[in-house]
Amino acid sequence: MDSELIKSFSIETFVTALRKHWFPAVLVFCATMLVALLAMNFLPRTYGSGAMIFVKLGRETVSLDPTATTGSTISVLDTRDNEINSIRDMLYSRGIVEQVVDRIGPEVILGDAPLTDEVQKPFQGKDRRDSSRQKAIRQLIEDTYVISSRKSSVLTLNSKGSSPELAQRIVQEYLDVYQAMHTDAHQTPQSNSFFKEQSRLLRGQWKESMKALQIAKEDAGVVSIEGARENLKEQTNSIESSLMNVTSSLVSTEAKLEKYKFLVSRNPLDRARVTQERINAQGDLSAMAAQKEALTSQLEELLDKAAKLNRDEVMIGQLQKAVELSAGNYAQYQELYEQSRIEEALNSSRFTNVRVVQPPSYVPKPISPNRKLIAVAGLVAATSGAILTALFFELFWAPMRLRKKVENSDLEKEILENNEFLTRSPIANG
Repeated sequence: MDSELIKSFSIETFVTALRKHWFPAVLVFCATMLVALLAMNFLPRTYGSGAMIFVKLGRETVSLDPTATTGSTISVLDTRDNEINSIRDMLYSRGIVEQVVDRIGPEVILGDAPLTDEVQKPFQGKDRRDSSRQKAIRQLIEDTYVISSRKSSVLTLNSKGSSPELAQRIVQEYLDVYQAMHTDAHQTPQSNSFFKEQSRLLRGQWKESMKALQIAKEDAGVVSIEGARENLKEQTNSIESSLMNVTSSLVSTEAKLEKYKFLVSRNPLDRARVTQERINAQGDLSAMAAQKEALTSQLEELLDKAAKLNRDEVMIGQLQKAVELSAGNYAQYQELYEQSRIEEALNSSRFTNVRVVQPPSYVPKPISPNRKLIAVAGLVAATSGAILTALFFELFWAPMRLRKKVENSDLEKEILENNEFLTRSPIANG
């Protein structure tokens, strides 16, 4: 554009351009508005649906899996933000998208088949990269998004579809598939059968240890180690006391015998009486010796019983500890089995801390194309295009035509002058 045109560019230029070149301006305006009108009516319509998920404090947050309490445990700090982010990441996972596509059908999502209430079977086999299933998966990934606010326990799941029914069905399938995945993610596979088998084995060990303890007590011939020990102690004390008395009596009788020997030698007249007493003392001494031998034998038996009781006490103590240990292990695993059984029952009934507070919405109004936005954009584009077209014709097209016309007129004038010169020339006249 020339500097003179730039200097003369003003509102009068717009008015003059529109007055002189109104026909192409109106033509561009109408064409642009026609394109906008066609876009408003013939662009494929997209509908949306949304659902709200509330993540409350539940057993998944505040409790441990039964398998995590079988050994030493440590404190693990897991914030609510981590839980919300984990749920959001799982909603974005490709595994959920694939299941949703398989349940609805790739052709339905791509718009090549009508929507039905029937849930399709899971896909089996090898999928090609350019198959309709892969196209539907890519489209669903682009059309689905999750919104989560900071310091909030609510997630908003939104998706798009070619119809309001399809958009609502996609969100509903997302929720169903995720709830099943959430349940599986917070459950240890086969934990119930594991604890059931372990409880059965530990119960058998407990019964075996109880039977071994019973046999050991029967072999020991005691009901209670402490009672048998007290009984042996009393018997041993009694025999030791009797043995001391017999020993003292033996010493005394032996002293009498020595005395009787002395009396017989000193007093021959009383020999018959002394001899008789000596015979009696000799008999008493033999009886006491036999009693001492019997008491000594009984004491040795009691000491042997005490030694055996000590050995039995060690063995019975070990068996008793084994019984207590097996009983404790059995009780612990029985409790864990009960917990896992309850967990499995709750999971099978879909009792989780994830609650759908807003079911998938049905919105009959399309979210795209935005007819108002297209109309406003078309009006702005049509107006701008009309003005620019008028300016183009005024500032470029008209001067260019005028310049060509001037050049053509100058050329014709020069040709006429040359022809006139040739006509007047002497050479031409001759």
